[in-house]
Amino acid sequence: MRNPVLEMEIGGSLFLDEGTRDVFPAGINLFLGPKWVLGMAEKFYVKGSVGMKWYMHSLPDNYLEHLGTIRIGPEFQYQAFSVENVVFFPSLKIDFAWCTNFDTEGGVAEAFSDDPAYVVAERYLRGWGIGQELGLKAVFKDKWFLRLSYERLQPRFKVLNKTLQGDLGKDFIDRSSKSLDLNTVNLSIGFHMNWD
Repeated sequence: MRNPVLEMEIGGSLFLDEGTRDVFPAGINLFLGPKWVLGMAEKFYVKGSVGMKWYMHSLPDNYLEHLGTIRIGPEFQYQAFSVENVVFFPSLKIDFAWCTNFDTEGGVAEAFSDDPAYVVAERYLRGWGIGQELGLKAVFKDKWFLRLSYERLQPRFKVLNKTLQGDLGKDFIDRSSKSLDLNTVNLSIGFHMNWD
């Protein structure tokens, strides 16, 4: 087996469910992990992937609502065909996703600052689910890639605050838990480096 390749990618996500998309119009993705070739044909690969998808939107009175998912799981890739210097890899990723919904005091700029006054105000929902993601990756000159994918994720959320559930959980009144449709379409750019 050859030495692994480290893949890193960053991109954006868009919810397919209109109600969820109304609350969080778009989010960011960040994933990385080592990838190994399987077998002698060097066409099948497995990657150990860890990362996150994060969404934010503004609330009244200078608050920001967050929906975060932390991910870990395997990704399987197959080198299907190439066109000149571009190689195409269909992929299947299976993620364990830990999900949280909360708000913080301050706007988007404060969320990325080191201001100690920036504090968590309320935690609304917490849950987990298993995501299944089908994608197609185009690798350019064996250095960088574009990846388009569809993910199916419907985690079960538990209500942490029965009085306030934030915009995402506004229909959770009189419920202790509920599944949400967090299916997404994703586009990312990435690169890899050999550990030789």
